[in-house]
Amino acid sequence: MSDTLKDLVVQSGNLVERLIEAGGELTPELEAELMVIETKLPAKIDAYAFIIDRMEVEADFFYGRAKRFETVANSLVNIRKNLHERIKQTMIEGGLKELKGIEERFLLSKAKARLIVESPDRVPDKYKRTTVTTTVDNDKLRGDLEDNVEVEGCKLEPSYGLRKYVNK
Repeated sequence: MSDTLKDLVVQSGNLVERLIEAGGELTPELEAELMVIETKLPAKIDAYAFIIDRMEVEADFFYGRAKRFETVANSLVNIRKNLHERIKQTMIEGGLKELKGIEERFLLSKAKARLIVESPDRVPDKYKRTTVTTTVDNDKLRGDLEDNVEVEGCKLEPSYGLRKYVNK
């Protein structure tokens, strides 16, 4: 006899069926099985609830750590960009095409000019394009499907939520 949650629930269901078949008579064998299930199933449910709570706390801890590390990584990326830009600006202002260090060197090369559109509303129409975006009206679609209207390529799939409460 296995003690997994699924097995305990199945055993409980089988016990109920055997009780019904026995006309409600609680034999010593059925009573012994009932005692085992009454002990093991609640303990298993509580163990699952404990682990769920624990995993939530652990996940929050690691999300917090990840956020702190992400902040550090972003700072390092910004430092890199700032240093790179400082070297580039120094070279541009000094009219230099190359800077040499002991192990490294930087070359300044001409790149494609950066486009800056200061006033988009003043740009002539010939430089504009119209984009049409089609989206699905999920609320209307859901409503029709709930009203048993058949819509090709769409269906409602049963969904379940799980809530946890303190057992009083």
